[in-house]
Amino acid sequence: MQIYEKYKEQYKKALKKFKEERVNFAEQLSSIPGIRVLPSQANYFMVELLNGMTARDVTTRLLVNHEILVKDLSGKIKHSQGQYLRIAIRDEKDNELLVNALKRTISDILGDPCI
Repeated sequence: MQIYEKYKEQYKKALKKFKEERVNFAEQLSSIPGIRVLPSQANYFMVELLNGMTARDVTTRLLVNHEILVKDLSGKIKHSQGQYLRIAIRDEKDNELLVNALKRTISDILGDPCI
């Protein structure tokens, strides 16, 4: 707290930029068929996989094919048969890479080249 005043303006700018990136990232993720993005105020999104996809399959493919690590949350949600991922919000470049990799992965899984 002693240095807060010194960095207050930089901190405010960083928060503003992060909030903007969270909105942009949510919009990009929401545009991907086969997933549902849950609202978040945190530094990550929880995403539900639809159309019979499994979180294990998606996480494995993202890691093996794209070197991207996301967390499988399916076992953490009690009393739910849903398939969930936790996806961290990073900078614009990394978020774009993840969105593109996720689109390709889902397209491969669902056999839909239009995704």
